Amino acid sequence: MTEQRPSEIAVDAGALPPAVRTVGALARLQLDARRHGLRIHIHDASTELREIIALCGLGELLADAPPDARRPPPEV
Repeated sequence: MTEQRPSEIAVDAGALPPAVRTVGALARLQLDARRHGLRIHIHDASTELREIIALCGLGELLADAPPDARRPPPEV
């Protein structure tokens, strides 16, 4: 019997501060996860952190976010 490797890592962001450096750390975590064939999904992020994540174009990290937060920002 072979073990199935998980494809996603859940990150509880409830205690993370809403800051650009937090988003930078999450982006690096996502990059490292992708190098190993995984994805991260953030749960329980504050509204402020969600907004910063979306502004940075990383809305796909938000697993439990409303669909609007996952869309890329509009072209200017």
